[in-house]
Amino acid sequence: MKRSLIPLTLLTSIVCLSIIPVGTADPEVDHQEAAIERGRYLAYGVAMCVDCHSPKMSNGLLDPERVLMGTPVTTTPIEPVADWVGYAPPVAGLPNYDVEEVVEVLTTGMIGNVYLRPPMPVYRMSEEDARAIALYLKSLASPEPAP
Repeated sequence: MKRSLIPLTLLTSIVCLSIIPVGTADPEVDHQEAAIERGRYLAYGVAMCVDCHSPKMSNGLLDPERVLMGTPVTTTPIEPVADWVGYAPPVAGLPNYDVEEVVEVLTTGMIGNVYLRPPMPVYRMSEEDARAIALYLKSLASPEPAP
């Protein structure tokens, strides 16, 4: 008895189509979600925001419950540096900033006409990358206010 491959091919096609993400009906939402995911990648792997703005557990790993929620800066320079900041503020949810301020900081290294204090690096990102990071940070839950 000879079997036809057509039903198997049809079944395979149906299965493949059912697992391919189709996005939303709104291209603007898809674009926003893509920007947020890019911002996550940049915040973790390029700009390394998580290294300074996230508390660490006793084993040295990031505390997954408090990522980007602010923490004391644990590194110190070998030689004294003027205006060295001892605390990296919370940036999850952007409780103290808005998206445009973050874009300005990450594209110019300044906010208004003031440079950021060390150890914050002076970034010169593209506006697209800076906006992606800002949108990612805005998408996160803000830390609970202190009692």
